[in-house]
Parts: sequence; C-alpha cells; structure tokens
Amino acid sequence: SSDLVADLDHLVTLIEHDNELRTFWLRASQLVLVALAIGGTVALVYLMFGMIVAPVMRLREGMRSMAGSDFGVRLDVESRDEFGQLSSGFNEMADRLQYLYCNLEDEVRRKTASLEDKNRELALLYDCAAFLQQRHTLETMCSGFLARIAAYFGAAGSTVRIVDPNNEN
Repeated sequence: SSDLVADLDHLVTLIEHDNELRTFWLRASQLVLVALAIGGTVALVYLMFGMIVAPVMRLREGMRSMAGSDFGVRLDVESRDEFGQLSSGFNEMADRLQYLYCNLEDEVRRKTASLEDKNRELALLYDCAAFLQQRHTLETMCSGFLARIAAYFGAAGSTVRIVDPNNEN
C-alpha cells in the first residue's frame, strides 16, 4: 500500500508538473498575443498617420495658405493614390488661381476701358439724337453733327456732302 501511495504521489506530481508546463506556455502565448496586438495597433496608427492623416493635414495647410492669399503654395505629390491625385488637383487649382489673381487687375482695367469706350459711344449717340431732334436749318444741323463726331474721334477737320437725287446735286 505504501508503494501504491508512492506511485499515486508520483503520478500527482507528474500531473502537476504537466499542468505547470501547460500553464506556462498558455501564459507565454497570451503575452505574445498581447504584444502582437499592441505592436499591430501601433503599426496601424503609424500607417494611418502616414498614409491618411499627414496628407490631409498637408491639404488643410495648403488650403489655409490659399485662404490667406498665398497663391504660390504647392503640395508635394508623393504618391499616385487618391491623395496624390488630390495634391495634383490642388496644385492645378493653385496655378489657375494664381494666374487669375495676377491677371485680375489687367482684366479689370481692360473691362473698365471697354465700358468707358461704350459709355462715350452711348453719350455721343444720345447727344447726337438730342441735337438732331431739335429744329435746325440744314447747315446748322450738319455743322453741329460734324462738330460732335469730330470731337469724339479727335479729328482736326470734317466734311459733309449732301446728295439731292431730285435736283441731281
């Protein structure tokens, strides 16, 4: 019976040792899985920052610069993905805005000059129409009309020829 107790004690010791070994490997594998989860999370955060957050921040800074009238800002096109396409589009937009902004004063000056010319033409037309509506002799009407036209064109001289088909003059 003491041999049986010794054998049972030895068996229990072997079972306890086996359980300790399995518990050790279970805890070790759990620690490895926790380390992998933490490492994966850190890698995912790093990749998300590098691939998404940083390009969006560059775009935001570029837009903020453009809002401050800095049309010379350009973004580096670092990839050919969606963010690279956005950066290229941003650069094209910045080129166009810079061109428009630089040429805006010239365009306004051209349009203003064109409007002034049209206003002068309209003023001449209204003045001539008002003058011709009044009762004048033929000579007064011709000389008044010529004076207005010559002044408009800055001409030194002018002539009117009247053709009368009834009298063949």
